[in-house]
Amino acid sequence: MKIRTEKKTYTNIATKAKTKQAICDQLCRTIQMTEAGDDLEALRYDPDNEIVHADFANNYDLRLINVAYDSGWAMIKDIVNNIHL
Repeated sequence: MKIRTEKKTYTNIATKAKTKQAICDQLCRTIQMTEAGDDLEALRYDPDNEIVHADFANNYDLRLINVAYDSGWAMIKDIVNNIHL
């Protein structure tokens, strides 16, 4: 059995941005399913600044999360650690 050891690399910025937004969309749905995260409205990835905007229902609790140079897994951890549900 051969074990795959090479890492997945992004071929271009557009693909990377789509992947990071897809991660945000799925993570947002997951967080919204919890009682603590039911007021989270959206996680929006800004590819120009490499920041995730966490929008909440109360409109006063916007979080900006720096995800520059993050892998998908590191991005998930950064978002969860910084939205402080």
